[in-house]
Amino acid sequence: MWAFLVSTLLSALAFYVGARLLSGVQIKGFVSALVLALIVALLDATLGRVLDFITAPLRWITLGLFALVVNAAIILLADYFMASVRIKNFWWSLALAAVVAVVNWLTSFLWTAG
Repeated sequence: MWAFLVSTLLSALAFYVGARLLSGVQIKGFVSALVLALIVALLDATLGRVLDFITAPLRWITLGLFALVVNAAIILLADYFMASVRIKNFWWSLALAAVVAVVNWLTSFLWTAG
């Protein structure tokens, strides 16, 4: 449970930072980023697993980079459910997915290094 809470807070921080860095992404505040992180986690645990299974050959061919496309689609779907989050198009969602992936990678690297 502790790991889920920390992971969700770090993802919310990554979404918030991504919204500040990318002009095509608007998140009204950190609370909206936290709700977005929870919705993305829920969608990833359900729909994301199905999409990962379906797109497994593409992920193997692209050495895992296609996972960013799946994450961008999940972020766009979460954007559809939230009025306080606006993402202009798929490319901005892909850029946000890349920012979130980098932040999550850095935090997991620092978490395991310590």
